[in-house]
Amino acid sequence: MQSAGDQRFKTMTMSHANALFQTALRLTENRAAAVEIVHEAYACAWKSFNGHAESSEGRVGLFKILIQQIHRRNRGWFSAPWLPEQDHTSEGCPGAPADSDTFSPEQVVSALSRVPVVSREIILLIDCQEFSYKEAAEILVLSTDVVADRLIVARKQLRSELATALSRDVAVRC
Repeated sequence: MQSAGDQRFKTMTMSHANALFQTALRLTENRAAAVEIVHEAYACAWKSFNGHAESSEGRVGLFKILIQQIHRRNRGWFSAPWLPEQDHTSEGCPGAPADSDTFSPEQVVSALSRVPVVSREIILLIDCQEFSYKEAAEILVLSTDVVADRLIVARKQLRSELATALSRDVAVRC
């Protein structure tokens, strides 16, 4: 039998499971690692759950824990090779560059995977998960000015990767 606290935690957090997984998958490019990181994030969230957080605060808190778990794991990744999976697919990000209607979701995901992780984090949080600059800053433990600056750079990098993909597709067709 679940306690009221268990039920409240489940109600507040489980609606974000897919978004957490998709974000973890895009940042790690490894399905097994993403699943494990999301499980770790929920375990950490449960340990710190006080039952009084608002739903939006719970979402920010979950993503903050998720990013912290990924950063913690990244410190160990330099000594162990991680091979990205190639079989995952997902929808593209709603905040992709203006030319996004000329790109398939697979092209956007592929281009996003070639953007540095620091930039990918910003794009995923603000453009895909639709966090505000303030919420993204809280999640990443940065100032909102740094978030805004990184987002400008990240979007330029994504546009460049998409342009490269488009030029490759045009060259293949010719």
